[in-house]
Amino acid sequence: VLRGLHGDAARGAILAERFPTTQHYPALIFLDPDGTLRDRIVGYKPTSRMQKILTRILADEDTLGDHMRRFDADPVSIPAIGGLAMKLLDLDDVAGHDYYLSLLRQLDPESKSLTMRSIMMQRLKDSLREDLNPEPMRTFLGQETHQALLYEGWHAVAETERALAHIAKRKNKGKDAATHMQKYHEAHRLSWLSCPPEDHGYMGNHIAWELYREWGNLDEAMRNFAIETARAAVEAMPNNPDILDTLACCLFSAGKNEEAVQIMRRCIQLQPNEHVWLERLEMFLAEEI
Repeated sequence: VLRGLHGDAARGAILAERFPTTQHYPALIFLDPDGTLRDRIVGYKPTSRMQKILTRILADEDTLGDHMRRFDADPVSIPAIGGLAMKLLDLDDVAGHDYYLSLLRQLDPESKSLTMRSIMMQRLKDSLREDLNPEPMRTFLGQETHQALLYEGWHAVAETERALAHIAKRKNKGKDAATHMQKYHEAHRLSWLSCPPEDHGYMGNHIAWELYREWGNLDEAMRNFAIETARAAVEAMPNNPDILDTLACCLFSAGKNEEAVQIMRRCIQLQPNEHVWLERLEMFLAEEI
């Protein structure tokens, strides 16, 4: 294997064989002092996220060794087995993943535990990224009761429908694109039903803004839903001008100009030098006149 390779190239080939990364490049491999794999980071990460990941790995949390210790401490714990199985899959150790998954199936033959359902969800998400077919995930979610999985799963369906809409648009299939966008918004609505309170700010703002961008294509119920989620986002993060702006834009589009103006003035108080808020306020006031 190493014939014709020298120096760094030879060492790289050895590492690639020992710690395969399939299509994940770039990849950072972290080893324990004895040379065993601790963890891996794949792909480009923003600085803020990279700092959190490095802190976690240095603390030996949610690493391969961490999951192995949890399993060794309780070999019949469904969460411990499931966590180890998913970590191995994340590290491209398919054989190891399948082995621990088989142990998990012996303990949960009907696949009712959150751990098993989470593994099934992850496999469906992986398939979604490859084939862009949301129907298997829809079937899975139709039988799901865990709120965390419903939230995650419907969000994955929404992102897939948006991708399908963009593909249809590039192919000049306007009717198909519109249908996928409707399914995109509906999947977001279903995801919102299970959205945890700590995500209300970010997710409510995201959903409401996406609906605002399609305002002319929405029915009355979906427009009301946009305002509802925007209000929830503001309630969760009342001093975020971007989120306030989303609510103001939705209200303005719904003809609630007076409230939209009040909210936009609040944006200006929070960010007096942001020209976008000033332009938006001017537009809202002009409509009032």
